Formats: sequence, C-alpha cells, structure tokens
Amino acid sequence: MRVFCKIYSFKSMKIFIQNLLLVFLSILGAALFFEGALRFYGFTYPSWEVRDRQVGFIGLPNAKGWWTVEGHAYVEFNGHGFRDVDRTLKKPAGKIRIAVLGDSYTQAREVPFETTFVNQAERQLASCNFSSGRPIEMLNFGVASFNTPAQIQLWRSRVRAFNPDLVVFAFFIGNDISKSHEKMDPYLNWPGLGLPVFKYVDNKFKIDFSFRNDPLFKKRAESQFHRFAVGLINRFVVLQFLNYSRHNFRRWIAGEAEVKKKNLTKRQLKPDEEHRYWVGNVKIIDPPVERVWKEAWNLTEAGLKILNNEIKEDGARLALVLLPHPAQIDRLSGRYPQDRLIKWAAQHDVAVLDLLPEFRRAYKKSGNHPYGFENMLIGDGHLNELGHNTGAKAIARWTCNTIIGNGIL
Repeated sequence: MRVFCKIYSFKSMKIFIQNLLLVFLSILGAALFFEGALRFYGFTYPSWEVRDRQVGFIGLPNAKGWWTVEGHAYVEFNGHGFRDVDRTLKKPAGKIRIAVLGDSYTQAREVPFETTFVNQAERQLASCNFSSGRPIEMLNFGVASFNTPAQIQLWRSRVRAFNPDLVVFAFFIGNDISKSHEKMDPYLNWPGLGLPVFKYVDNKFKIDFSFRNDPLFKKRAESQFHRFAVGLINRFVVLQFLNYSRHNFRRWIAGEAEVKKKNLTKRQLKPDEEHRYWVGNVKIIDPPVERVWKEAWNLTEAGLKILNNEIKEDGARLALVLLPHPAQIDRLSGRYPQDRLIKWAAQHDVAVLDLLPEFRRAYKKSGNHPYGFENMLIGDGHLNELGHNTGAKAIARWTCNTIIGNGIL
C-alpha cells in the first residue's frame, strides 16, 4: 500500500510539473508572439526618465522609442540622457561649443531629431562666415517639464562639465515664468515627480529640494529593483504595452479620457477661444496684478540672475531665446513678457533673441500655425515642423551675426 501511494504521489507530482511547464511554455510562447507582433506594428512605450537628487528627474540614458502622444517621431536619448548625439565631455580643440537649455519645447520629442531647431541650427551654423573656420557645435540639454531652478541645477550638475562657450536658454513664455512659483507649477504636486523650487526663506532667496523627502521619490531614486525594472521594461515591448495599459487605465479612472475628449482634438482653435491662455487664473501675457504672479516674475528674474552669474564665473556667456506663447501668434497681441525679459537682459549684459516677430511672419506667410499637431491640437501645444524650421533659421542667423560676428564670444 505504501509503495502504491508513493508511486501515485510521484505520478501526481510528475503530472503537476508537466502541467506547470506546459503553462509556462504557453505563457512564454504567447509573450514572444505578442512581442513580435508589437515590434512589427511599431509599438513602443518606454520609460523616459529616471529620478535624480540634483534636478528631480533626468532623461534615461540611451532610452529610445516612438513618441505619438503629440506629433509622431522616433526618439533616441544619448548616453547622458539628452535628445542629442553623443558628445565628449572635453570640448574638441578649436571648436565653438554652444549648450542649449530648455524644457520639452527644446527636447522636442514631437518631431524627428533632424527637424529640431537645435539640430537644424547646428547644421546651418556650419556656413557661418564669422567663425574664422572654427566648427560650431550646438548641444541639446532640453528636459521636458523643467523649471528655472532645475535649469540652474542642470547647469551645476551636468552642463558645466561640457565647458560650453555660450549657454542659450530657450525660454518658453507659456510656462517658464509660472513654473518658477511652486503654487503655479502643476508638476510639483505629482507624487514621486518633484523638482527643485525657488523660495524666499527669512528674506533670503534659495533653491529648495523638498522633493527629496517624498517617499515615492526616495523609492524610485534609491531602489536598485526600480532601476532594474525600468531597464527590463525598456528592453521588452510586451512589458511596455502592459505599462501603457496600466497608465491609461489609471488616467481613465481619474477622468482624463473625458478631459481629452473635450480638448478640441484635431482642429484649429478659433480666434476667440481661450485655451491654455491662463495659468493660475492670471493671463500670461498681461502685466502682473495678482500677488502670486508678481512673485513668479520676481523669482524668475532672481533665478536668471543666478544662472547668468554662475555661467560668467565659468568663463562662458548666457543668452536668451524667447519662444512665444502660441496664442501670441494669431489671437492675442500683447507682448509684456518679451518686453520685460528684453529689458532684464539689457540690464545684465545678456544677449536675447525674441522669436515672436519671426513666428508671426511665418504664420502670416504660410497660413499655418507654428505650434500644434493634427493628433492633438493645431494652434497650441508644442512646436511643429514649421515652428522648428522658423526658429532654427532665426537662431542660426542671430548666433552667427550677433553673437559671433559682434565678438560676444
């Protein structure tokens, strides 16, 4: 009887193991099939950022995949986590090196790399007559969602090491002023997605790093398992699809799907429509009236002063390129932010290029808006191909004739 029970138990265990192996192989086969199908279809949904104690988050080195949220482009980050070709830390002898700071408008995941205004301007500067034969390289350090405090920290922790001759801050009028104030920057309230912020403490201006105390940030920044999981997700498309499904389910629960449905998708804004003109209940292009808006302006200018001083101390120069708010192109005539920043730049010996006139001319000539995409919204959002082309030509011409030609470098 005991022998029979042992034989029966052995057979049962054998059948169980065989069934378990069959289930495993079936799941593996299905995963491989979906992996191949998703790759054939061209689906990607990689993780783009990693947490960082200096700047909050930074691009994941060597991340790559299709970006289809707005626009359509295959995006690749270099080994430093930026949307650029790989660059050496040491500046090549005889070259003029220009570093470009900015947010998502500079990173430009919505268009192909060759279309971005940074890459186009670099290529166009090859024919600059004032460079005395010195090659000019333009490095893209744009990071989506970055505010001015994060730009300062990015300069300190990464950009400075590349030893640029000129630092261009591509300043977006639409949100780079409001994002200087913690009460007006929506990203500062996202769990685990913090950024440094400006604060006045005891009447002293400082950069605050409270985001480091967020338990979720600590977990993502310090956990080796989290880094391993991000690497695994970026390696297998089927895991990216599961991650995509999870994120969209959470957005659906939060009601974002209904918001997007109402978001005027796939059509152009009418002149009288007010969409994203407002930040913190204050009109972006008007002189500040409310206290929070006045504080945002003061914090912005104080931050720019710090950035300018530190760049000068390292023997480089700061310059500003002002990207207009989309509404300024075709719907609103005000230009208070540009005028105020131009005045600030003159007081601090900072060269400045205002792209608003160029964008208005491009819109009037072509009838097409330099912002927005068919799969999101025309006349709002990020720079499209026309916007990048227009900006690149103006930046390359200004850099060659004004910055280099007038001996600023």
